Amino acid sequence: MFNLLIGGAAGQGIETAGAVFEKYLKHNGFNIFSTKDLMSRVRGGHNFTNMRISRQRVRTHDYMVDGILALNQDSIDLHLQSLRESGFVLADESLQSTDERVISLPMNRIAKELGNPRVASSVAVGALIRLFDLPHDRMTELFG
Repeated sequence: MFNLLIGGAAGQGIETAGAVFEKYLKHNGFNIFSTKDLMSRVRGGHNFTNMRISRQRVRTHDYMVDGILALNQDSIDLHLQSLRESGFVLADESLQSTDERVISLPMNRIAKELGNPRVASSVAVGALIRLFDLPHDRMTELFG
């Protein structure tokens, strides 16, 4: 089983990224148990989705995570203590951390180059798919 946390600010596409990645995983034969923690959009705040992913049946979540997809600094600051030693954090290059488990990628810059800064979470999902070495053949269906 693999536990993934996707975190960011309200409006950054956390729900969309989670839903797209879940759909992709299901199409590739995985089972998922997902929980969402959503703050009030009126006051803003930190939102996150915690997914437990397996080829076997999944019945519950786990508070310890193997991977974090951090779309904002709070996602690193608030959840790094829940990351297993062997885990990783996938984050935009603008986010700060001295933790060696952080993999910095230019997600925001790529989204701007694609012509829509709001698709950074979709860029992040693409990075996750590549990181997990999952097949790319259905990506067009997912994002098209």
